[in-house]
Amino acid sequence: MKKQAIEYKKKIYYNRFFIFFGKLAAPLIFKVLKTKLVNVTGDIPKKGPLLIAAHHEELADQYIIGSQIKRRLFWVADTTPFGKCLADTHFAKWFMLRWGAISIDKNNSYRNVNLFEHLLWLLEKGEAIVFFPEAYVKSERGNKRFGKFKTGVVRLALEYEKKFKKKVPIYPIGIRYKKDKIKEAEMTIGNKIYVKNMKDSRKVFDEIKRLS
Repeated sequence: MKKQAIEYKKKIYYNRFFIFFGKLAAPLIFKVLKTKLVNVTGDIPKKGPLLIAAHHEELADQYIIGSQIKRRLFWVADTTPFGKCLADTHFAKWFMLRWGAISIDKNNSYRNVNLFEHLLWLLEKGEAIVFFPEAYVKSERGNKRFGKFKTGVVRLALEYEKKFKKKVPIYPIGIRYKKDKIKEAEMTIGNKIYVKNMKDSRKVFDEIKRLS
């Protein structure tokens, strides 16, 4: 029996108090994850619609990005740990939405029926959306440094141009870890990329790898 589609309403649930306290808790989170952020290079515009495509290596990645970018962020978030979709749990979905996490069911893509419409609506409102195109962290992909690049961020950029007759930039982000007892992390924000077609997926991923 097929599960029901995940509903994406044209509504912003993001709660700035959740984010404020989350940023305060970032040092504790990094301590638990045995991670120390030692360097950040580059910047993201504080206003205007944009997409972020970031390397995904460790669980700390999202906390590093979220703690360093000084604007509201929305995250396309795989929410299927252990094969169970958190979007089916009322409290989990409510909680994630307040953090800007947009739940997707990676194992059952047919459920994400109006996902792009919701993401396009957010971009129209001038928001920033983060993708981890590799989907899985390093430990989940056989300890390989880079995973297979999924093209959703590029497809969304092209859909935005098609619908609104203007381009939206993609900012690549590289994250590197030097591992000892403490994982020392560096984050590099690259120059914006405007894609022309799906072939430019390679350009975006190559830049992410170069920065990482």
